[in-house]
Amino acid sequence: ISPTPLTPLEHCAMSLRRLAVSLRVTLISTILCSLGAGAHYSKPPCLPDETLATVGGRVLCTSSCGDDPGSELEGCPADKPEDSFAKPQCMLATVPSEGTSDPDKRKRYCGLLCKGDSYCPRGSKCTLVDVSKKTDQYGEKNPLASNYPYLVTDDDLRGVCTYKPKKKSKAKSSTGTSQLELKISKSVTLEILRERGIQPPPDWSRTDL
Repeated sequence: ISPTPLTPLEHCAMSLRRLAVSLRVTLISTILCSLGAGAHYSKPPCLPDETLATVGGRVLCTSSCGDDPGSELEGCPADKPEDSFAKPQCMLATVPSEGTSDPDKRKRYCGLLCKGDSYCPRGSKCTLVDVSKKTDQYGEKNPLASNYPYLVTDDDLRGVCTYKPKKKSKAKSSTGTSQLELKISKSVTLEILRERGIQPPPDWSRTDL
């Protein structure tokens, strides 16, 4: 028995259903791409070759760098979320602590260098260098604060793209260990000062450049 031919209306309905399925697949793919699924520097959880770290109470996925100083990225992954205008850069350093002569205590790490929230991937914000105090929380001089807001303005400031942590009370990774605590490297401060034609103080420590 041959099947009953479809009416023009039924043909139209079938085509619409196929179109709807195709549009759903396209929409899902677009959303995943816009969120940077599978890209470095995305919202945690991090990729296998990344480490979850904190900067200024916020979190980001990072990896160590500085092993290739002759290259533009200094060993940082070039891929990033598609909706990000920030630039991957070796721009983070471990916070000062005892035993800083240990190479592991002086490592540098990658981040997305930004000048404002609009540079960062969706769901993140630009955590800028601190210019509120002439001496930072680690007891080190902050030459940006000494020149802000006259010689160094808001337009000159830079930072790193970060995400809001899921839990503020405890900075723990999925393995139960403390997350890596980082700060914006003095290389970013030095870059800002040089662009403004400002010489850093002669006694300014540059240990994490």
